[in-house]
Amino acid sequence: MLRHLSFLLITGCLIGPAASVMAQGLIYVDAKDGYYPNNNLYSTSEGAIGTLIEPGNNDFVNGDGRFPEDGAWHWANFGSTWGSSTEVMNVCGVECTSVYESLEEDAPLIGMRLGIEPGAQYALTPGAEYDVYVAYWGDGGGNWGVQAGLDSAAMTLFDFDGAEGAVQGSFASSGAWAVKPLDNRTDNNSSEDEFYPASDDNDNPFLDNTPGAPAGSARNLRVGLVGTTMANASGHIDVFIDDKDSLEAGQRSFFDGLAFVPAGTPVFTTGALDRSTGGLTITNPTPADFQINAVRVTSPAGSLNANLWNSITEDGLINDPDGDWAITSPVSDSEVELAESDAGDLDGVTWLSGGATLDLGNVWRKGIFEDITIELDVVGGGTVVITPEYTGTPFETGDFDADGDIDADDYIRLVQGLHVEHATTSAAYAFGDINGSGAVDRSDVLAFAENFNLFNGSGTFAEMVEGLSVPEPSTGLLSLAATGLLALRRRRRAPVASPASRVANKGVLAAAMLVALLAAKPVSAVEVVNWEIDPLVPNSGSNLSNEATSSPTVGLIDGSNVPELDSADQTAIWGSIPIDVNLTNGQEVVLRGSVHLHGGESMNNGAFRWGIFQDDTPDEGEPTGSWLGYLASSSSGGGGGVGDGRLTAKNPDAGDWETATPISTNGTATELGGGGRIYNLSVGGTTDGYADGVYDYGITIGRYGDEVTVSSFLKLAHPEGDYNDNGKVDAADFTVWRDNLGTGAALPNRSLASHGDVSMADYDVWVNNFGNEYDHVLGGGTDTNSIPHPLFPVAQVEDPETMELVDAEVTPHLSFQYNRVAFLLADHLNADYAQFQDTEIAAQAIESVTLEVNAATGEATFKNVSSTDFSMTYYEITSPSDSLVESNWDSLAPDAVIDGVEWDRAAGSSDSILSEVNLFGAPASLPVGVTPISLGNIWDTGGEQDLTLFFIDDEGALIRGIVNYVGASVAVPEPSAIVLLSLAAAMAASIRRRGC
Repeated sequence: MLRHLSFLLITGCLIGPAASVMAQGLIYVDAKDGYYPNNNLYSTSEGAIGTLIEPGNNDFVNGDGRFPEDGAWHWANFGSTWGSSTEVMNVCGVECTSVYESLEEDAPLIGMRLGIEPGAQYALTPGAEYDVYVAYWGDGGGNWGVQAGLDSAAMTLFDFDGAEGAVQGSFASSGAWAVKPLDNRTDNNSSEDEFYPASDDNDNPFLDNTPGAPAGSARNLRVGLVGTTMANASGHIDVFIDDKDSLEAGQRSFFDGLAFVPAGTPVFTTGALDRSTGGLTITNPTPADFQINAVRVTSPAGSLNANLWNSITEDGLINDPDGDWAITSPVSDSEVELAESDAGDLDGVTWLSGGATLDLGNVWRKGIFEDITIELDVVGGGTVVITPEYTGTPFETGDFDADGDIDADDYIRLVQGLHVEHATTSAAYAFGDINGSGAVDRSDVLAFAENFNLFNGSGTFAEMVEGLSVPEPSTGLLSLAATGLLALRRRRRAPVASPASRVANKGVLAAAMLVALLAAKPVSAVEVVNWEIDPLVPNSGSNLSNEATSSPTVGLIDGSNVPELDSADQTAIWGSIPIDVNLTNGQEVVLRGSVHLHGGESMNNGAFRWGIFQDDTPDEGEPTGSWLGYLASSSSGGGGGVGDGRLTAKNPDAGDWETATPISTNGTATELGGGGRIYNLSVGGTTDGYADGVYDYGITIGRYGDEVTVSSFLKLAHPEGDYNDNGKVDAADFTVWRDNLGTGAALPNRSLASHGDVSMADYDVWVNNFGNEYDHVLGGGTDTNSIPHPLFPVAQVEDPETMELVDAEVTPHLSFQYNRVAFLLADHLNADYAQFQDTEIAAQAIESVTLEVNAATGEATFKNVSSTDFSMTYYEITSPSDSLVESNWDSLAPDAVIDGVEWDRAAGSSDSILSEVNLFGAPASLPVGVTPISLGNIWDTGGEQDLTLFFIDDEGALIRGIVNYVGASVAVPEPSAIVLLSLAAAMAASIRRRGC
């Protein structure tokens, strides 16, 4: 960036203006390394320049387009515009190329000398000062860059976006060029060229993008100010060039050449945007006038206000002698583009030099979107591109009304925009869309509360009610009552937190909540027994012991109780649930337990997978071949069928799955397409490798009508060296070891090799395992038979009749009945043997609020029939089929005025969604046994039974509620899974008491 002109690159570009402007512009000098006459590059080390720079096109590796990592710079041939590699080497030399540094290598420091090119335009006056710029190629995806300096000990890093202390160079298209960067071998600037005469056709796309680059490529030539210096007595200036220090994947340095101009010569137009007023101005500080054919002001986010726009001719900013200037956009109000142009003979209008400023008006809608760009088309070809500098204090995210704070007014705007359709990203944000999704929804309600507390201080959101209007007496009494109820809520009767029903902020299940699930043991939990090895997994010969208990062991040699090396790898086992679990609406099933991976040392693909399934054809020869159900995968590194850290649904009906096992070690399928077996519910990402240790696992499936939610976790229970048994090896464990050194204390989580008194060996275990913890939580997912997960688009298949690509059908796979559980110990887990402990399954009621809908009258009522007290600060009831009746809605809000006091109806409420929010007042409390809250006859009795309920409690947790239809036209429910499992548990206990 031009730090001496602006702070944030407020540059303009002048491509192909009148000759008088070009004479005042930058003079470009292409880098040449000796393969072409008049080389200007030189080695700064003992090696010859020819050994530091290699012809790139002769050095491709296996034709994959990558240069060898040999520590040298390479030529780059960017496409046919520059000709073939033969033409580059034998005809054009590096006159037409950039110097290229290969991927991830450390290329040497080199030098480039200015003032030795033939021709008066390239000559430097001894003792005169010049501004020197480096020209390099940038790419937004990889943030490519280059280092340059007038002193090899003081280099500046230039890159694409100015990240991490680097300088963001200007677009080369933003400069006023007296001698432009070269376009191709026929577009030379020097009459001394021995192959081609000088030519300058003002058509230089090379400035704007890479010829031959992929469509949509962000590759652009950039220019960065190296500094101001004096030419020496010989009329030379030396500049040092180096690649980026970073050797990360995808990092490259494309160095193209240098440019210079007499010191202090303004060569960039500038722009400024005042955040306090929204005012936009542009200035021409260069010493030349130029002619403009068109002006465009754009904002992709839609943050423009056409009503306050000043046209450069209609508002008298520039004189239009022949009166043929016209506004082309907008015809009416526009938020994305403001444009005007010469509609006649394209002779344009004149923008004066020497600091002339154009005030385009207060066109910016104040907010967080700072994406305005000004483009000026120049007579004769070329475009000036100006990115304005934003002055004043930036706005905080959540300050929707842009008044400098986050307060009740912003909350009111959020309610006004809640569930309302918005035309642009900026308009949606102005009414509450914090996360930029384009919609104002429950996620924005959660985010606003978080941002409010970050801006105003922790806990201040709850205190906001004090700054609003004084509540009526009834409201005050309700607030006092709510205080008592909230205190009661914090003394909940049931310690179980239901992972299927509780979805924490941003859709990720809280790890502590899942750990609490393990601690709580519902009375209906039963042991999983009768284990078998799945013969369809490659290592089906692994030994299985204790198969009749809930703690089977995989991998021990018969009779010797000694494991073989990695003998548990590539093994899957499955066990039977005593009685089938049949989930009814509002129930969930939980599988949990632990596994000790003895000798575990995970490498790539070292996956552990666990799941709950239904075997609907138990008499067929391959017992796992037709299972339905859900599985979780936690892996240390790559593929393996279902992928790392995913929750998936297994569909056994497809024919494109490579194995019939429910938890495949190497099977692949088209995700969500072609009848594929795997339906992705969520992705948690890759995980840390598995060490020897005990891991707690869990997976929960909850039923909500005709949908299920799935969540899962895996946690290292007792890492060696965790002497205070808090689940991780940290500094506190050293204190425990020190205080017990030399004693016979029974330290928890000692190494299996440690015996006797606490010793230095225990210290070594602590050191070697310091920082060891493993807590992998998979975000919850929702599954139906027909709706694909938004993260995984449905695959495209060819329609045999039309031969056109269409969405593949999602094969039915939903199940509410389960009678099997299964585990996979994948290859590269490197476990000598695996010892499962206390594998059990439980069915229980989902702890949540119920929306009870009377099927005969349509009345909907909030009830709490769980064992946990709840409160609400937000709720939404949705119906994809528009089966709600908004006109019958008895909301909690006293009136239709959105004032931020107590409850407010979401402005976008309709027959498809009823929603209201109360973040400032007393929450609606629903303790166990409280009087139900009726919302009126909001369901259309002739409509679809497709209602869903989500709410946010007073602690900021997003919770899914249960919708239950009662009365006429409601089917008789299936036998309760809780009842059946309770009977199974009682039967198992009775058998144990009888000694069976």
